[in-house]
This record gives sequence, structure tokens and C-alpha cells, in this order.
Amino acid sequence: MLGRLRLRTCSFAIFAAFVLGCGGASIAPPNNQVRIAIADRVNARIVNIGSIPATNWTELPGSANFPELQDELMAVERRTPYFYVLTRAGKIVRFTNMSGGGYAVHPIDMPDGEGDLHVTASGEMYVTRAVNGELWYFPNWSSLPSAPSQTIPGSWLLKLSVGANGRIFLSDQQNNRIYEMTNPTATPSIVVDATTLTSPADLSSPKGVYYDQGGNRLVICDSDHDTVDTFDLTTNTYTNGGWAISQPIDVCLGADGQWYFTFVTGVSKVSSVDTGAGYQSYGTIGSAQGEFLEPWSIFAYSP
Repeated sequence: MLGRLRLRTCSFAIFAAFVLGCGGASIAPPNNQVRIAIADRVNARIVNIGSIPATNWTELPGSANFPELQDELMAVERRTPYFYVLTRAGKIVRFTNMSGGGYAVHPIDMPDGEGDLHVTASGEMYVTRAVNGELWYFPNWSSLPSAPSQTIPGSWLLKLSVGANGRIFLSDQQNNRIYEMTNPTATPSIVVDATTLTSPADLSSPKGVYYDQGGNRLVICDSDHDTVDTFDLTTNTYTNGGWAISQPIDVCLGADGQWYFTFVTGVSKVSSVDTGAGYQSYGTIGSAQGEFLEPWSIFAYSP
């Protein structure tokens, strides 16, 4: 629900950070059709809908045929021809359609706990394991890493975003920070730190983070403040969102130019993250069609 305008902006020096040049990713023009994949965490199912409000609801629940999906589901992405899913138990599965065709489980068993998954267009996989502050890197599906590529002690790496230019951004929910890495083994640098923000700008319990490469900025789910914030990587300016969304969890940019979110009771979209223009939402709490229990991840893709 849209709320009273709240805008807080500050500029601050980056602490222990260096920023590479903008890669200039292209953004598809508006009105492209998309479908939306959602990891309905507690209901243990992947939901696929045609729009917000929802059309053409389909779902793939965990079952005896798909036992890994009976776990809490932390992330979902679509890279043709596969859907990729990360479970709380640290398993990655993939399948080709919402009937579970081609269902396969990656043999690596990572530590149990919350985390996130990003799959690039070329099939590279990046995975965070929050409890250990780990980033795991898989050059392709056949890769068998024996250990994380990087660890940030004392962090809780809940979500991540990877640009086409290779820049990696990670949200640290526990310490209210956003890190950047230039490659999977690079030393992390802090690009946003709540303790260095100048009031009234603030950040608390960041979850989803999206690297808007074309705008050279980060879009951040500021969960405790019920806002979607931005951080300009060119000017080092942090801006708290001016519209309200209840405990936002995840964010992505669709091929239709719309921004898609999951939040505590459902899913939503806006045409502008700066103003909340075009806000629409869908879903209530529950387990039936049209209901969600912690929709934890969202990915809008061209069908």
C-alpha cells in the first residue's frame, strides 16, 4: 500500500571501497511480455504467474517426486531452458517447466540456512549461505567446488545481485551493509554501511538488492523501514524510498521495464522505484492459490 511521502537523502564517503566503471547494460523497452516466477518459501512451492494482479497461475509444489522442493525455498531464477531453485538445505535444483520436466539436483551439498542464488545468462551460478557469510561460485552446472570462493566473517549474506559486467553486490542483513566484489574471489569492499549514513538517511535489515547497471545504482529492500531505497554508485548518494511497501524481501527488474517485489504478504510491481508510480499488488497470507507464506524470491522473465 502506498504511504505518505518519505524522502531522506545523503551523500557519504565509501568505506574501504573502490568502484569500477559502469558497464552500461541495456534495458528492454516497456510492454514486453513477462512471466513471474516466485519462491513461496514456507508453502514449499514455485509459483508462476502471467502478471500482477495474477493471471495463468501455475505452481510446482514439493512432493515425493520432487523431494528437495519440500524444503523452504530461498530463491528462484529462470535462464532458458531452466528454472533454478535454491533450498534452505543448500541444494540447487533445476527443471525445464512447471511440471518438473528434466528435474535434476546438483550434487554439491552446501551448508544449511538462508541464502540466495543468481544465475548468469551464460550459466554461471553464484550462491550465498547467510549463516557462514559465504559466497559460492559455480562456473557452470557441472562445476563441483569444494569450498566457498569467498567468506565475510560475521556477516549474514542474505541476498545478492550480479551485473553483466561481473560486479557482485551482497546484502548483509545482520550488519546493515552492502558489499561489492569485482569477481568471486576478490576481497569484499563496503559500499553502504548504515553506521556512516548521515541522518535522516538510514538502512535497517536489508534484504533484496538489485544492481541497476544501466543507471549505475543499487535498489535495496530496506525491510525494517518498509521502503525501497536507492544508492547511486556514481555520486555515492543514498536515498530512502518515498513510498511504503510492507517489509520488502526481494526485487528484480523485468524485461517490460517494471520493477517487481516480494513483501511480507504478497508480490507487487511499480513502474518507478523512485516514486512508486504504477503500484499494483497481489496476494494475501495463506496456502491456497493467490496466497503466499513468505514469498522470498521473485524473477520476471521473457517467456
